[in-house]
Amino acid sequence: KVATTFALRSADLMAKLIINGNKILQVSQAQQPLLASLEDTRSDVVKAVAGVLAMLDDKMVQSALASKAADDKAPEEVKIAAFKALATNAKNHGNLLDQDGIATVQKAVAAGPSLDVRSAAAEARGALNLPVDQAKTLILGQ
Repeated sequence: KVATTFALRSADLMAKLIINGNKILQVSQAQQPLLASLEDTRSDVVKAVAGVLAMLDDKMVQSALASKAADDKAPEEVKIAAFKALATNAKNHGNLLDQDGIATVQKAVAAGPSLDVRSAAAEARGALNLPVDQAKTLILGQ
């Protein structure tokens, strides 16, 4: 319980450092441990880490968030948080996903396990600014 409290507090402080534009403590240097933390078994920690990663400008971040959102073993709340973090990242830094990542998002929009997951995936899809033809196919497929 103490470790979870410190992990959540650390994620909150890192997010504040990024938001405030701190030049002394570069959160981007903690990117690899943050990416590894997406595999944590504590949902609250994963959601907090996704929120921090949402603010980092890197291709690996978007790919990791898409992968976590598509993970069949991940709880629904983690999937939603990962898709929302991906949407935030794409809004701030543009589409950095490769074709596999885009296909993952498209698949979740079309056939996600619940309406909430599909909605979060659709939000990420919209933020990625993908071609309209793909959206048309999804709409007509429903």
